[in-house]
Amino acid sequence: MVRQIWRDYLVELKEPALIGPGANQKLPGGLRKVLHFLFITLRYLSTFFFFKPLAWVILHTITDFKVRGLENLPGEGGFIGTWNHLSNFDPMIGTLCSPRPPYVMTKAEYFKTPILGGVAAILGGFPVRRGEADRLAVRTALAVVKRNQLLGIYPEGTRSKTYQLQDPHPGAAMIASSANARVVPIAVYGTENIMRRKKFGFLRRPRVEVSIGPAYNLKESAAAFALEHNLGPGNKRGRHEDLEFLSDVMMLKIAGQLPPAYRGHFTPEAVAERYRQRKVEKSRPVAN
Repeated sequence: MVRQIWRDYLVELKEPALIGPGANQKLPGGLRKVLHFLFITLRYLSTFFFFKPLAWVILHTITDFKVRGLENLPGEGGFIGTWNHLSNFDPMIGTLCSPRPPYVMTKAEYFKTPILGGVAAILGGFPVRRGEADRLAVRTALAVVKRNQLLGIYPEGTRSKTYQLQDPHPGAAMIASSANARVVPIAVYGTENIMRRKKFGFLRRPRVEVSIGPAYNLKESAAAFALEHNLGPGNKRGRHEDLEFLSDVMMLKIAGQLPPAYRGHFTPEAVAERYRQRKVEKSRPVAN
C-alpha cells in the first residue's frame, strides 16, 4: 500500500495539474510547476498526517463507528467509489476509508469561499455545477480514471432528506461506462443521526456503519442483470447503454450494501419494471 501511495504521488507530480493553484493556465509555466509540487505534497501530507487522524478521532468519539468490506477496496490501480449521501459527515468518512488520496466531485458552492474551497481542494475536491451538464467536471473525472487514480462520486448529487436512496443523476453512470472503470459500491448509514441528538439523546453515540461491496464493471453488470430478468439484449450491438438503466444498476449495487429501510425503490424487481416501462414508452409512435 505504501508503495502504491508513493507511485501515485510521483504520477501526480509528473502529470499536469487537475486541481489546485497549478491548474491555473494563466500563470507562467515555471511557477505553475512549483505551485503544483507544493500543492500535491501538501495534499498527501495533510491527508495522512492530519485529516485521516482527525476523522478517526472525531468519528470514534461521537459515534459507534464500524466498517465492513475494506478488503473489497482494490489495493492497486484506479477505481470509482460510489456513495449514498445522508449527512455532511459523509465526506469525512470518505477521507478515512479511502486507501489513497482520492478526487471527489464536490458541489461548486463549496468553492465560493477561499477557506472552505481550499480545504475541499486539498482533500481532492473539484467543482461540479449541479442541475446542469458540467463538461469540465466530466472531463476532470475521466482524466482521474484514465490516470488510474481514485474518483469518489455521490450519484444522487445531494443529501437525501428521507434517508432513502434517491434517483441518481446520469453523470456517474456516464463516467463509469465511458471509462470502462472498476466501480466500488460504498454504503453509509447512521450518519443522519449524528445531528439528531435531541431526539436520540445527547450522550448517545449513534451507530454509524460503512459497507463496501466488491468492485464491478457497470456495463457487464447491467448485461448480467438484463439477462437474469429477461430484459432483452439492449441495442443493436447487444449492449445496454441507456444511462437511466445503467444508473439504476449502479444504485442497485449501493442498495445491496444497505439495510432495507434505506433502499427506497431500488430493488431488482423495481429496476426491472422501470426498464420495461421505459422500453414501452420509447416504442410508442410519436404523435404529430
